[in-house]
Order: sequence, then C-alpha cells, then structure tokens
Amino acid sequence: MASIYVDSAGGAPVSPFASWADAAATLAAALAVATSADVIYVDDGHLENGVLGITLTFPTTIGLKVLSVDKALGASPGAVSAGAQVTIGAGNVGFAINNCAYVYGMSFLGATNNSGSATVNIASSTTPHSLIFENCTIRARTPAAVTGINFGPSASTSNDEVFISLKDCSIGVGVSSGSINCRGVVLRGRNVSISGTAPTSLFSGGGRGADVEIVGSDLTGLAWTNLVSGGASHSGRFVFSQCKLVASYVRLSTASTYR
Repeated sequence: MASIYVDSAGGAPVSPFASWADAAATLAAALAVATSADVIYVDDGHLENGVLGITLTFPTTIGLKVLSVDKALGASPGAVSAGAQVTIGAGNVGFAINNCAYVYGMSFLGATNNSGSATVNIASSTTPHSLIFENCTIRARTPAAVTGINFGPSASTSNDEVFISLKDCSIGVGVSSGSINCRGVVLRGRNVSISGTAPTSLFSGGGRGADVEIVGSDLTGLAWTNLVSGGASHSGRFVFSQCKLVASYVRLSTASTYR
C-alpha cells in the first residue's frame, strides 16, 4: 500500500508524490500513479480551479481511499478534515468521476458557464462502479437549462453493477430546470442535503432501472416542487424514508408507462 499526497499549495510535484514536499498539484495526477491498494491524502486547503474539463478515473477495483486531511496533523485517517476542492471555474466543459473509490471530505463543483455541456457525471462510463462519498459536496453549477447531476451511465441503460453511496453529503444543481438524474444506478443516500439553485424537480427518473433509496435526510434546504420527475419511457424505484420534505410538493410529476 502506498501513500500519495495532493496539495495545490505544495512544493514542486515529484512522482510518485510520496510526501507533502513532493505532493501532486492535482488529484488527476495522483490518480495516474494510484492503485486500488493505495490511500490518497489531499490537504484540506487544496483547491483546483481551472477552465478545462475534468475526468477523475479511479481504479476499476475496490480499495482506493481518497481522504481530505489537515496536513498539519499528519497523514492518517485520524486527521480527516473536509475542505479540499476540485472545481471547474468556467468553461463549456463537463466533470466526470468514474470507477471505484471511497472519498471523504471532498467538494466536486462543475463549471459556472452558461453551457449545456457543463454537466457533472458520476459513474457515467460503461465499466462497473462502486463509489462511496462521505461528507462530500457534489454540485453542477451552470445556469444552462436542464443541466444537472447525472448519477449512472445512461438514460437508456439498466446496469446493476453501478453502485453509489452518499453519506452526510450535499448535492445540487445550478438551474431550476436541472435535476439530480438517476440513470441505471443503485443509489443509496443517508443524511443527504441539497444546495445550489432550487430545482423544479429534485430527482429525475431519467434512466431505466434506477434503484434509489434516501434515508434520514433533510431535503428542505431549497424550495423544489416535484420530488421525482418521471417520464413516459422511464422506470425506476425511489424510496424516501424518514426524510424531511418541503411543505407542499408533488410526489411524481409525470406517470410512467412502465410498471
């Protein structure tokens, strides 16, 4: 098992980034040398903020840990401290995260440009995925119409090998017509909150085979209208248990022809 370090305010990066003095300047650079047996420590003051598209490709097997830590306290799971950010400040480009990892304390923020290309895609490739996010923020920020977060590989693909877990996480979109789109994915959320711009429809059944369970979550941070937006050709399972919802809402905006 190797320890790999990431710090945008560090010294001169030297692969394989085995100390804070040699830390990688970007998470993508660290991933290029990481295996599923490794731990990537990211300083909680780390900030990537560019205009290019970002694709974070984790290993294809389970095991990698990516931890936001306070480097002043050392580099260990006991030093975890949320705050590290990977951000696209502008650009008509997307943000993608794929494959397998446990991620703690990171913020992943999409581009702010008014572009329909500035989506945030989680587990969008055709490989199996197991992504566990804890105390993280994931948000699409563009004000472009209908742009949101896509969890899962495709609007027409049912894939039982795509699993995403959100624990103590904040998720959101940047435009009222955007949604948290669940597309051929098994999604489990606990203590999930929402941020950004209030969407008309909070979740979308925009993919066949979506299996979504949200538990113990306060979803009243924004004034959304529809809990789930369906469609004539969409199917899926959405369960909300012990959740706080807005005072007046529509459970399903459009009925599906699938049963």
